[in-house]
Amino acid sequence: MNTANPPVVYRGGSRGTIKKARVVDMAKILLIEDDLFLQENLANALISKDYLVEAVSDAPEASFRAKTYHYDLLIVDWELPGGCGLGIVRQVRSQSKSCAILMLTGKGSTVDKETGLDAGADDYLAKPFDVNELQARVRALLRRSRYEYVPKVEKRGISLDKDKGTVERNGKSVHLTPKEFAILELLMSHPGQPFTAEAMCDRIWQSDRSISSESIRTYINRLRASINEGTDDPIIKTVWGRGYKFDA
Repeated sequence: MNTANPPVVYRGGSRGTIKKARVVDMAKILLIEDDLFLQENLANALISKDYLVEAVSDAPEASFRAKTYHYDLLIVDWELPGGCGLGIVRQVRSQSKSCAILMLTGKGSTVDKETGLDAGADDYLAKPFDVNELQARVRALLRRSRYEYVPKVEKRGISLDKDKGTVERNGKSVHLTPKEFAILELLMSHPGQPFTAEAMCDRIWQSDRSISSESIRTYINRLRASINEGTDDPIIKTVWGRGYKFDA
């Protein structure tokens, strides 16, 4: 694994910190921008909308992460140390990865835009731009990939409020750890869809973190104990060979 230039992780807090372990149903974004001042400003604009942002500033690290980990959206600067953003876009598309790609660049000509889009980018934003436009472009790209945010989910007597970070079971507050909340959020946001332990790790933990299947099983068992009170029918079911699902 490439560890020379680990990503800066932005999640609801300042650069490199994590304030709140939630935001599962929101997109995981890889921000590739070598201007660190701009990188931080863009990341803060995105985390204000509750996205999880991992940021890198050079082409080799960006290429490694785009190839190795799952992201819902890549925001790629055209000119990068050690390579070119176009090469990263072409690499991702050659691997048939379905993530959305937004290119950022100071190149504003029609020919440059055509080059970026022909390489596989879904959208193109010329510098300088307003962060509100960036946020709008991101929302549009994620809508196209059916990745829309629903702030509150209610199923099987369980109410999960993503904005407040609270869970209620039949009107009674349920205390969960941040990771238990994140797992429940993921499962409730995709009712009936099984998730393997590996898929949960990919969605909930930072890309570099190694979490064992046994650890996931422990989280699931504790979560079941917290939300299954008063019912003999498990709300979170094991689908053998396929993982865990919220039984809607």
